[in-house]
Parts: sequence; C-alpha cells; structure tokens
Amino acid sequence: MLHVLGPTELNPPLDGPVEWEDAETGERMEIDGGPDAQDAYRKALHRWLDALPARCAALGVRYLPAWTHHPLPDLLEDLRRAAILQGGRGAS
Repeated sequence: MLHVLGPTELNPPLDGPVEWEDAETGERMEIDGGPDAQDAYRKALHRWLDALPARCAALGVRYLPAWTHHPLPDLLEDLRRAAILQGGRGAS
C-alpha cells in the first residue's frame, strides 16, 4: 500500500473552529480546535501511523508511506529499495 500523506494531514490547522470534510466519504465534521485538539489529533495520528505497518503486514500487504512534501526522486528510491519499483532510468 502506498500511503500518501501531505503536510495538512500531518499537521492540520486546528488553532480555532474548523469544518473538515473526509476526502473519501464526503462526511463533514466540525471541530472546536485549539491546542488540546492539536495535541489529541497529533497523538491519535501517530498511534494510527505506528500501528498501520503491522496491520498491513498481518494482511500480507506491504506498506510504504509517501509524503507529498518530499521530492519525487526520494519516493522513487524508497520504492526501489522496498522492491516495489524495479529498474532505473530508461528501464522498461
């Protein structure tokens, strides 16, 4: 599984009331925001991200995070190292 995450997902703007929309379901949710919400989100996200590789492995799925704020060549190298992508420039 190539798991794509961007800066806003990793550190969302929760300094005040916000309305979030789930990109996959379209469900909307209102959040009060503030330092406590930021801290709770960050902790929950890290627990989830820490558990995800083991969950994928238990299902026989390879897991590789892909951060949108990292350069594409770095992602391609990570894919090669994980033996998900083979070859190099000009390979077919």
